[in-house]
Amino acid sequence: MKKLLQYGLALTAMAILFLGQTGCQSFSGSGEKGEVVSNSQFQELKKQKTSDGKRVAVMGRVTVANSNLTLKMGSPTSMTVDDQEGKLIDFFDLYHGKGKNEFFLPADFTPKDLKLYDNDGKPHNYDEIVQLSFTMKRVTEVRPEQDPLTGAYVWKYEQLRIDPVK
Repeated sequence: MKKLLQYGLALTAMAILFLGQTGCQSFSGSGEKGEVVSNSQFQELKKQKTSDGKRVAVMGRVTVANSNLTLKMGSPTSMTVDDQEGKLIDFFDLYHGKGKNEFFLPADFTPKDLKLYDNDGKPHNYDEIVQLSFTMKRVTEVRPEQDPLTGAYVWKYEQLRIDPVK
């Protein structure tokens, strides 16, 4: 009986370690492609409470500003997404790796070393426009909930999916 308890505790510890290393990605998963919206339409959606739960997509270029970036195993990294004119769309949390819907940077890198992996696992260069689909989730645990200057609420984006633009 004591040995059974030890095995149970060992399995529980391994499960906790595994979930910690993967970031407990309960909201991950590619989901479906979202409805494509322009940057200005997306900025307006961020001002509406009714956008909570909407699945949308933006087209843009994922960028990394400089090499002063800390990558944490199992934790997402906030990446900048700019539209085709170079205007900021928003920041999106992507996971580091070479799997589907992830990005990869070597230990020593320049912004040109960025590789994105789409929903099929195919790599894309730093300068390629991609379609980024996601579900909008309004963050309500912050004060103020709405930016007094822009009128936008605070959002997080779940079930990110990267697809090539054809």
